[in-house]
Amino acid sequence: MDEATSNSQNRVPPKPWFARDARYRGQFLAELVCCWVQRWGYTSDQVLEYMYPPRPRLGYDLSRRGLLKRHKRPTGVSVKDGIHVYSLTDAGYEIAEDILSSEILRIEHSASPAWSIMQHLLDCQRISIALLMRAEKSGWRTEPESRAVYPAKAKIVPDIVDIENGHWIEYDKTPKENKRLDYWTQLLSRRINQQPDPLQKQRGCDNFAIRKITVVVRKDDQVDRYRRYFDREYAGFLYRDPDTRLIKENRDKPNVVIRDAFADRVHVTTLRDLLLDCRTGQRTEYYGPPDAPSFS
Repeated sequence: MDEATSNSQNRVPPKPWFARDARYRGQFLAELVCCWVQRWGYTSDQVLEYMYPPRPRLGYDLSRRGLLKRHKRPTGVSVKDGIHVYSLTDAGYEIAEDILSSEILRIEHSASPAWSIMQHLLDCQRISIALLMRAEKSGWRTEPESRAVYPAKAKIVPDIVDIENGHWIEYDKTPKENKRLDYWTQLLSRRINQQPDPLQKQRGCDNFAIRKITVVVRKDDQVDRYRRYFDREYAGFLYRDPDTRLIKENRDKPNVVIRDAFADRVHVTTLRDLLLDCRTGQRTEYYGPPDAPSFS
């Protein structure tokens, strides 16, 4: 055995980031959070604590370092994640830009939070973390990133999407009423069956085959209701009237195939069950180095 072979066999593998010294861990978490906020626009203390429980004051600490900016919730606005959310400062943005791969979309977020949809955005982040903990997402894109590349009049945009694995994630914080749910399942069915559009590919849109759909709802009774809509054999063709914005049925069009289109692709669960399930999984897949596939 030569000396080089002996040295390679005796080499100690590098320590994972969470086993390194405090300075390294602090820098790693700062970079992780800056990249996370750049991709989502805003986050909260509760989301960051869910991401890394040992540091419940992580957001506040990074705001003290000048990397995050705190925004106070206005009076009368209902956001369950506390009274503050965070966005990036210029210093935090520079860190994120240096680390994120070239494939990540560069998007401009609004300077002030959209409070009416803030809880939906924060819950989507929890869902994303839960799936990352179980290594179920790799080439993923956030809702703000999707909305940046879809046409303004796109009929259906995923809340979270794993393009590499064809995994479409939809979160309904407020249940869709019957006609809207009917219309949405039809749009998704048509999206599954459509041919790839070269223009969409050029724009960076969802030019991928949907192989799995996860629908996340808030209450148990909605799980069975949503499943019933996915389990219908056919449905009358629905469209949205461009003038009145009302959903109507076009009886001249053939019925839309529902059950065969989805063919065991759909999993409906509650937010509570999804977040509980992920706590039993391994977290090491998510806590990789900044250039790991799960990070970008």
